[in-house]
Amino acid sequence: MAEGCINLLLNTKDTSELFAPLPSARIKYACIATSSQHIALGANSGGVYCFARDTLKYVQLLTNKEGPVSQVKFSPDGSWLAVVTGGGHVALWEYSVHKAPPWERC
Repeated sequence: MAEGCINLLLNTKDTSELFAPLPSARIKYACIATSSQHIALGANSGGVYCFARDTLKYVQLLTNKEGPVSQVKFSPDGSWLAVVTGGGHVALWEYSVHKAPPWERC
């Protein structure tokens, strides 16, 4: 993937919503996962930025202290998100609209 470029099939012309939550130009997205309802973008800061797939609206920032995120993957039904860091640590979050916050670490 080219520096500063995201290849994502969307029915929109404006992807600026995906970059709005980034607090610094030094933070870059490193990986992506999609479900039928969400987009998760793993960053070199260790955060996972979550968006609604249909509107691209920012939903949640998931954080970890184990280093940059190297892989993200949703379960087939979209209810779980697995995150792998560059150091090999794995975190698993369950998504539920009935709990606060909507993403909880297990």
